[in-house]
Amino acid sequence: MENKKGSLKKTARLAGLLYFILVITGIYGIFFISSQTIVQGDASGTAKNILANEFLFRSGLINDIISNIVFMLLVLVLYRMFK
Repeated sequence: MENKKGSLKKTARLAGLLYFILVITGIYGIFFISSQTIVQGDASGTAKNILANEFLFRSGLINDIISNIVFMLLVLVLYRMFK
């Protein structure tokens, strides 16, 4: 009984860590990258910003990939926890 409770606690902590990583990547993607690259209503301005900040744009792509992987892992961890 104690082993099962300890395992559930580890799974819950892992879920909390994944939520934390998801929040950090979300804040970075939504607030920082979008504000630096996207110009509302001006596609050519957005393209110029992307070309001027190529590293930022690439880091945004990596950030999106990481956040999607973390989200999929979170779904699996929550399934395991509530099973």
